[in-house]
Amino acid sequence: MSRAYWVKLSTSVSDTIQADDCATHKIDLEAVVPAAEMGEIVGAALEGAGWERQDDGSFRKQVRDVTLVWDLTASEVRAGVEASQSLTQDVHAQGRGYDEKQAQSDAQKRLELEAKRVQDALAGEQERLQQQLTQKLSDSEEARVREINEVLQRAYAEAVKRKARRMGNVTNVQESTSDDGEYQLTITISE
Repeated sequence: MSRAYWVKLSTSVSDTIQADDCATHKIDLEAVVPAAEMGEIVGAALEGAGWERQDDGSFRKQVRDVTLVWDLTASEVRAGVEASQSLTQDVHAQGRGYDEKQAQSDAQKRLELEAKRVQDALAGEQERLQQQLTQKLSDSEEARVREINEVLQRAYAEAVKRKARRMGNVTNVQESTSDDGEYQLTITISE
């Protein structure tokens, strides 16, 4: 009389998935004052807006989930998002056979197939995470552009004020921002 053997095998499939995305905003900075001074003015405007100066001379700020890096030398702002996720899933398989070796072999084959299926599913998670990050980057574009424009506005205002002082005696400076966000700077100079 023959007996059937059943073998149960288990394992875990683990993977860490990582994804990132970035966008670059080119800054075309017009030198109202000499270029070196304009760079100092932009740097001061960045620090005034909460950007942190890095060891390499760039400035960094976190806006929501997006990291902004303003490189004055390259005249660009790089917006980046990144994420990593550790995933683990248990995998089980049963094998049958008329002897223990055959049952073990059958269970091992089934376990390998199930582990491959789980790994394929994890690859789908990688794609899903990438799509989420791309969407975050897209959704934050308006806030990024507003942040960049506010810094540039401060820098240009300061540069124009300095230029005006070099042109003559500044007797009056009026700054205003309308309800729709339009900035106006009026400088009166007497010679």
